[in-house]
Amino acid sequence: MPDILEAFDLISQYLEVPEMIVVDSTDFEWKTFPAVAKIAEMTHKTNVGGVVTDIRTEEELREAVERLLRISEKVIIQPHIEGVEVFLGGKTDPSFGPTVTLGLGGVFVELYNDTSTRLAPLTGADVLDMVSELKGRRILEGYRGRKTNFQALVKSVVNFSLFMDRYRPRVAEVNPLILNERGAYAVDVRVFF
Repeated sequence: MPDILEAFDLISQYLEVPEMIVVDSTDFEWKTFPAVAKIAEMTHKTNVGGVVTDIRTEEELREAVERLLRISEKVIIQPHIEGVEVFLGGKTDPSFGPTVTLGLGGVFVELYNDTSTRLAPLTGADVLDMVSELKGRRILEGYRGRKTNFQALVKSVVNFSLFMDRYRPRVAEVNPLILNERGAYAVDVRVFF
């Protein structure tokens, strides 16, 4: 099983991953604000208080890192990216092979259970069919002046399916994939072989 940094490295071959650093002390340099700090573990970080978002200053960032280092040996720092949270999940079934699941991300994937699943690899047409099955599809397509780069979403789902088809992990998740008008960004990943 790869650690979270190896998981990010694998995923970055297929999806856009934001700039990040990994720290094990409060002795670091970071200039991009707002920022996010989170524990460097493949767990549901929000369940353990392992994520601090919308950090505006260096002082706030150091305080967040210091607190997070009490529950984890390493902390990931990334830019805070605004947008729609998307869930990309994958499983490799012993009989059918790799599958890909798409839905609204973050806590919404569990709350609404609004997902669509297909066998990998996928085409762009497959992704459009998956999106059409989601009750929350308008959020992904952009709504009320909130724009999204829908083509970046389609490309990301296709590329994630290629990752699943090539590596065939037991389970993989990108949650969330942040979708905004500039693109789609894998800000948290889990991969288990």
